[in-house]
Amino acid sequence: MKKINIIVSAVVVFVLLFGGVTGVAWAVYMRHSDVGIIRAISKTIPIPAAKVGDRTITYQDYLDSRDTIKIFLASDTAEEQGIVVPFDTELEKNILEKLVNEEALYDVSEGRGIEVSDSELQDFFNEVTDAASTTSPNIGEYLMQTYGWDEETFRQKILRPALFEEKLTASLTEEGQPDGSLAFRIQERLDRDDVKRYLRF
Repeated sequence: MKKINIIVSAVVVFVLLFGGVTGVAWAVYMRHSDVGIIRAISKTIPIPAAKVGDRTITYQDYLDSRDTIKIFLASDTAEEQGIVVPFDTELEKNILEKLVNEEALYDVSEGRGIEVSDSELQDFFNEVTDAASTTSPNIGEYLMQTYGWDEETFRQKILRPALFEEKLTASLTEEGQPDGSLAFRIQERLDRDDVKRYLRF
C-alpha cells in the first residue's frame, strides 16, 4: 500500500511540475506574458528568449526592453515629438531583433579583439550628458521619467553598443572595408545557424 501511495504521489508531482513548466513556456514563448508570476520566474531563472552563439538574451532582457518602450511612448518627450506608435506584434518583434542585433555586434567585435572599458564608457557618458545639459539639466531625472532608467542602465543599454559600433566601424575602415561593411558583417553573423529566436510572434 505504501509503495502504491509513493508511486501515486510521484505521478501527481510530475504532472503538476510538467503542467507548470508547460504553462510557463506557453505564457512566455507564445503569449509574451508579463504578469507578476512570470516576471518573478524570469528574474530567478534565465529563460532564453534568443541566442547568438553562446550569448543568451533572456526573457528578462526582453521584458526590460519592452518596459522601456512602453514608458517612452507614454512620456512627455514622445508626446512633444508627436511620436504615436501602436504597441503591436510588429513592435514586439522589433524589440527582440534589436537585442539579437546587439549581441551579434558584440560577438563580431569580440572576434576582432575589440573591447570597451569602463573608463571609456564613463568618458562617453560625460560627453553625452555635458552636451545634453543645456536642454535637460537633470539628466538622471530625465532618464527615469522618459525611459525608466538610471544612469548606469543608460550607459549599458545605449552608450555601450554605440561605442562598440564606433570601434568596429573604425576597425573595418582601417582595413579599407567599404561603407556598409559593418551592416554586412552583422548580417553575416545573424545568418549563421547558431542564431536562435525562441519567442513566437
